[in-house]
Amino acid sequence: MQSLRRGLTVLVELSRHGAPARLAEIADMVGLHRSTVHRMLVELVDAGLVAQDADHHYVIGLGAVEVARAAQASASAGNPVHEAIADLHVATQARAIYAVPQFRHLTCVVASDRGEVTFPIVPVYAQLPLHCTAAGKAYLAFRGDAEIERYLRSGNLSEGTERALRAAPDLRRALTHVRERGFATEDREFSVRGRAVAVPVLDGRGHAAASVAVGLPARRSSASGMRDVAARAQEAARRIAVALFGLT
Repeated sequence: MQSLRRGLTVLVELSRHGAPARLAEIADMVGLHRSTVHRMLVELVDAGLVAQDADHHYVIGLGAVEVARAAQASASAGNPVHEAIADLHVATQARAIYAVPQFRHLTCVVASDRGEVTFPIVPVYAQLPLHCTAAGKAYLAFRGDAEIERYLRSGNLSEGTERALRAAPDLRRALTHVRERGFATEDREFSVRGRAVAVPVLDGRGHAAASVAVGLPARRSSASGMRDVAARAQEAARRIAVALFGLT
């Protein structure tokens, strides 16, 4: 079981890294000795879950992509994430989403719209940059300083509107503020009409595994309105964490 957990940790961290990585980088990500990580990678490559490119960097393999597709296809109305997002949509009367990390963005995998909850696959609105969306900031703020610094060096800060944070010190301060109050906001930073509130979905270690976000109606743009939406989003995130991680 320990080997399985380590192998899954390597796979998850490689997917969150969002770029080809050398053995030393992956060992640093997961906090394990290089020889241990190398054994894990050999097994993952043999299983097709990880691949190695011509420069000896490791990347997510096609097998992992197929697993992700199968998981999405098997989702149904009884899924706890689906139900939490549906209830959040009803409570706020606004578009609610559940987004997970993928390649230095969040991918929107569950979304509500006009009373229905779907599993979007269209990347036009499904890919959310971490620095200029509420969902992204809520996730990144609870991922730890090392991961934040890697993101700041990634070159992704060019995305978003002219209102987006582009300087590393500004983003660091904003993420500190997110951690202090427990939720993130977005005000026309990713798109000219986009306003949102988001909270992290925390695992058993207190690290963000995903985000829950709600589009912010104009009537809720006040400080009290944002706190109300954030509180409802936090309840949805708590329900999802209980279901996914067995938290109480």
